[in-house]
Amino acid sequence: MKIERLFPVFSAAFAVIYVVVLDYNWALVTYNPKPGTWDLGATAPKDGPAMYWYGVVATSFLAALVVTAIIGLVIPENVKARAWSGLTWLLPVGSIAFLVWLLLPYYTK
Repeated sequence: MKIERLFPVFSAAFAVIYVVVLDYNWALVTYNPKPGTWDLGATAPKDGPAMYWYGVVATSFLAALVVTAIIGLVIPENVKARAWSGLTWLLPVGSIAFLVWLLLPYYTK
């Protein structure tokens, strides 16, 4: 198996996982810029606003690696060959549409 074949799987998995992690705020770490502290998990802000984005990206990256490994190692090649290649584009586009819907209240208030 060539590693280049896993890049589209990782990209699609990351896009889908990112919106779920963002929606539920499953951040791996929280950065508080004013005191300059890092905390594990999504913690409450300390002395100013907290930044959860780093944790969201880290969580999404690790989960996408696991999903890519499972799909790459467990699913047989003949099943992967028959899978519709459009999923590589459909899943990220669907994730972007969900993000637009999720963030719409911030722009329409």
